[in-house]
Order: sequence, then structure tokens, then C-alpha cells
Amino acid sequence: MRFAPFSVRWWLQDRSTGQMVIAQRPNLILCLCLAGMAANFFFNDVALLLIVGKAFWLGFAADEFLRGVNPMRKVLGIAVATLTIFF
Repeated sequence: MRFAPFSVRWWLQDRSTGQMVIAQRPNLILCLCLAGMAANFFFNDVALLLIVGKAFWLGFAADEFLRGVNPMRKVLGIAVATLTIFF
């Protein structure tokens, strides 16, 4: 597909199948991220949980950036990594 950044199809189309992909079924890394968020909510004074939670989010971001099927998922990976590092 040609470069068309103002086209919704360009942002959401899977390059290998041609299907539109907005969300996929949850994966293990995302489940670990959500579990880490819950653990940080209930045990917010534990520094190790914060570090492990951030590591899970960075893993999720790297997975989306490296294996994302469309530009939207790659940008999602960059955004999650940026937010995780700076906040």
C-alpha cells in the first residue's frame, strides 16, 4: 500500500492480510501489565512492583513496535514506551 498518512485505512490495515485491525485478543504481556497495575494499586509502596510493572509495559511497547501489523500499533508501542519512561 502506498504511503497515505491521512487515510484511516493506511493506519489500520494489516500489511500481510489486508484486513483492518484495531484490536487483537489480549496477549500474555498485556495481561501481565494489567496485573502489575492492579498490584501497584493495592501495594503502592513497594518499589520492586513499580520496577517490574514498568518492565512489563516496556515489554508490551517493544512487542507492539517490533511486531505490530500496522502503523497504528507501531505508534502505540512508541507512545506506551514514552509514557512508561517519562511518567
